[in-house]
Amino acid sequence: MPRVFVRDVTVTEASIDVNRHVNHLEYLRPAFAGDALSLLTWVADLRPRSSLRKYLVWRGSDRQILARAETRWVFVDAGTGRTRALLDELRSSFDVVHDPNEVLRLLHQGGAVSQRTTAQAVDG
Repeated sequence: MPRVFVRDVTVTEASIDVNRHVNHLEYLRPAFAGDALSLLTWVADLRPRSSLRKYLVWRGSDRQILARAETRWVFVDAGTGRTRALLDELRSSFDVVHDPNEVLRLLHQGGAVSQRTTAQAVDG
């Protein structure tokens, strides 16, 4: 299973504000209608009852990170509504990416990017 997932999207006239669904969302640069964007996401930690997922929104045309976000996913028992331990099957399905430089290397595969600018964007 890949460690970092990439999803390519194109900005349309309509947009959705995902701010209610993430714990932290930081907009760094604007995106415009017609921009081709990539969303990178990875598991940054696995705790007994939760997982931290991080995200980067990347515009390849000018090699810019537009936004970064993170959210804590909590495993909940559907019957009781209470948190529960992550199942071993779920835990073994994801590799944890502890080093944000691994994500930077993926971005760099497409061409030169300022390591300093990108590292600041990933780490905050």
